Amino acid sequence: MTSQITFSKIKHVVVKSSYDLSATEQREGKLQAGEITSKLCNGLIIDVLVLKMLSSTTTDDPITLGEDNIRDGTRRRFLTLSKLFIRKGRIPVHTDFFKKIEDGDTIIIILHEV
Repeated sequence: MTSQITFSKIKHVVVKSSYDLSATEQREGKLQAGEITSKLCNGLIIDVLVLKMLSSTTTDDPITLGEDNIRDGTRRRFLTLSKLFIRKGRIPVHTDFFKKIEDGDTIIIILHEV
């Protein structure tokens, strides 16, 4: 049995397909997620993960994910973002994040309480 990660007290979830990623996002290492960045405040955290397979219940509260379904080296966590990133609606995940994504993967961005 594999380990699992559970996210609770979820405020907002954005799900993106690997096919939805723009060349600009990949080149700059910044994931477009204005719906999430605009809501980040004290007591909330952003988790970004790449899933090999999307569960049909991914947007429920709580969300439980098997660690074997998370692409290695793609988990990112943000307690704060600079005002520039919030204004532009981007999350600085860095270019290596995008290099690990494979066709058919799903990017899930979760805004939840700490």
